[in-house]
Amino acid sequence: MAQRDEHATAVVNGEPVPGPAGPADGVRVWAYHAGAARLREQVPLAEVSDLLANGDTLVWVDLTAPHPAVLARLEEECRLHPLAIEDVRHAHQRPKVDEYATFFFLVFYVARYRAGDDAIDTDEVDLFIGERYLITVHQRPVAQIDESVRRWRQNAAALGHDIGALLYALLDSMVDSYFPVLDAIGDQVDEVQEAIFHGPSQATLRTLARLRRDLLQVRRVLAPEREVVNTLLRRDQPILPQSTAVYFHDIYDHLIRLIDTIDTHRDLLGTATDSYLSVTSNNLNQIMKVLTGWSIILMSASLTAGIYGMNFSPDASPFNMPELRWYFGYPMALLLMLAVGGLLYLNFRRRDWL
Repeated sequence: MAQRDEHATAVVNGEPVPGPAGPADGVRVWAYHAGAARLREQVPLAEVSDLLANGDTLVWVDLTAPHPAVLARLEEECRLHPLAIEDVRHAHQRPKVDEYATFFFLVFYVARYRAGDDAIDTDEVDLFIGERYLITVHQRPVAQIDESVRRWRQNAAALGHDIGALLYALLDSMVDSYFPVLDAIGDQVDEVQEAIFHGPSQATLRTLARLRRDLLQVRRVLAPEREVVNTLLRRDQPILPQSTAVYFHDIYDHLIRLIDTIDTHRDLLGTATDSYLSVTSNNLNQIMKVLTGWSIILMSASLTAGIYGMNFSPDASPFNMPELRWYFGYPMALLLMLAVGGLLYLNFRRRDWL
């Protein structure tokens, strides 16, 4: 196909949409020529169809937050299905794999942990996998793509001959991005378990809830991704060479390991939540014991004061209360209160109530 102006106007949804399609707009294209064993970089997007017409060339197109005109140009260059392009335009798709006549469409996610605010970010990466091309589309820069490109540069002879090896290098890097995230969550799980027995608080309970939410968020991504890789392994794939199946088994094993780690952390958080409730209940019981003990001590003193504070005159009563007219009656009542309260206090201390 002849060279075209990179600033040509594309037609999207029946309307002309002007927009450049150059590297400055987040478009990167690499081409590996197997015959010459040479990797070209910064290839113009308009040359993609010409390169694909060459039987020994492998093309990788990477788009970051692409303009609609770029997607329209790419759809024309690689003859992509409009439904797949529509999925790219509507982000936040569930991880999946769709099979079309000449390519596969994959939705995969990468994860990164923000230590500053203990948050997890997941970025969607849409992949078009043809027999001799790979197209990646994402809204923000993805470090795993740059890492895969670096590995391709260093080992182009091994990764450049078929699309399966290149796809493995990319998916392997994307799946491995979850390990540091789960390691950080695991460290927080250990910290919150220690905090529970050193004085649980509302902050501890909020941390438990946040960690459970984070693990659920990651699992909702990894479980469908496991099925995506399993689908690639199960089917008779005419696009992916059978020689690369063992590599995708490695990715599948990594996903199983990640999901098992998530389930382990969730079990630990469930146990930690039960421990938090048990410690809180035990602390409440201890407080109730202390309050009950002191209430009984004060009630014994109130009983003594109530008996001698009924204001009955000993002359008007058939029962004589000599303590009411006794010179030492008041000190004796106080000593009686202290004696009864002291005996109760010693008894409660012996029972570990106070």
